[in-house]
Amino acid sequence: MYLHYNYNQILHESIVEDLIWFELEFDFMFKNKTDKYNNQELDLGNQILNKMTETIDLLHDEKLLNSFTDILTNIERKYPVFF
Repeated sequence: MYLHYNYNQILHESIVEDLIWFELEFDFMFKNKTDKYNNQELDLGNQILNKMTETIDLLHDEKLLNSFTDILTNIERKYPVFF
């Protein structure tokens, strides 16, 4: 019996799910603090966003970059102070 699958498609779907999770976690951490962020929270948010950007850049995958851009746009719309 052979298992037929497209590894790249499965990998892409998994990373997109992780990006959605990332946005939800970012919301969880910062949604109750709108416009009342201290320096530590601003630093943390920026470090998280920078690390995510560096990680996605390493993949060199246009579809994933587009998905990440969508997630970043959503986060920027909700939390402009981090951009």
